[in-house]
Amino acid sequence: MSIVYSAAALADLEQIEETLGQVGHHVVQLFRQRSARSLVSHERFPLSGTEYESVDPQFPGMRYFPIRRFTSYVVFYEPLPDGIRVVRVLHSSRDIGAIFNADPPGS
Repeated sequence: MSIVYSAAALADLEQIEETLGQVGHHVVQLFRQRSARSLVSHERFPLSGTEYESVDPQFPGMRYFPIRRFTSYVVFYEPLPDGIRVVRVLHSSRDIGAIFNADPPGS
């Protein structure tokens, strides 16, 4: 099993950690623990996330889930034969539809 991250997802995580770091390093550590735990769970059961319904055919079968105790942050991922590919990690207040319609394929 494996968890693969898109470049956009890595940039999202870096930005989230920078924002949370303003509150305190302990918050960043808790975020890392919670997100890692959630990702491993979804890696093992890739169809357990809610299916993302997009009009854009670029993201067929994409799913999502909120990070436990950080439910404002949502992980968007694609199930793979041997794990998951994390596409984006976004704050739920953002215009998710506009973000996905603006992303180029394979980003």
